[in-house]
Parts: sequence; structure tokens; C-alpha cells
Amino acid sequence: MGFMGEAGNDSYSSLQVADLAKVSLRQLQWWDEQRVVSPRKSPGHGGSGAIRRYSEDDVSRVLRVAQLRKTGISLQQIRKILKQFKWKQGWTSVKVIRKPTIIGDVLVVPLPKES
Repeated sequence: MGFMGEAGNDSYSSLQVADLAKVSLRQLQWWDEQRVVSPRKSPGHGGSGAIRRYSEDDVSRVLRVAQLRKTGISLQQIRKILKQFKWKQGWTSVKVIRKPTIIGDVLVVPLPKES
């Protein structure tokens, strides 16, 4: 992924993930509440709320969701899109779409080739 979580493991804090995806901490919390991205939670310190920890797969999903949200696609539509694909790890496992395709009520179009 390019950086490691605390203590050299593959677990990332909410702050690290928010920074990487260029979204707010509240946005990550909302996506968790809406079950779009569901990181592992551990008890907080001193009675504070649960601490979210993100795996590599969680981070990949957050990046996908963030990118789709920037195009104006709703969370409900994003859930439908994500259900259509079996993600392994990273964008390279995404099914290649060569022509415009309708998934649920969302039109998905291929990205233009980079020059």
C-alpha cells in the first residue's frame, strides 16, 4: 500500500486512512455506520468509543468508495456496484469494463485510456 500501520503491521488508523483517501474522519465514520466500509473495532481507552482499525482490504475499499463518491454516485449506488465485483486486492482485480454497462440503476463507463 505504500505505508505501514502502527507497529509495522497491516492495520491502519482512521486518521491514516482519512489522510490517504482525502476524506474527513466523519466521512469514514458515516461510511462505517452505513455499512459501506466496515473496519475492525477495538475498545477505546479510558471509556472512549471504539477505535476503528483498517486492514489493507478496508483501505482499498475506502479508496474505491472515495473515488466513486467524487463522481457524484450515491452510497446506495456504490453498494450495488461493489456487490457486482469480487475484489481481491487493489484496483488490478477489478473487472475490466470495455463498454458502458448498467449495474443496478447506475451507468458505469470505462475510463479513457491514458496518453
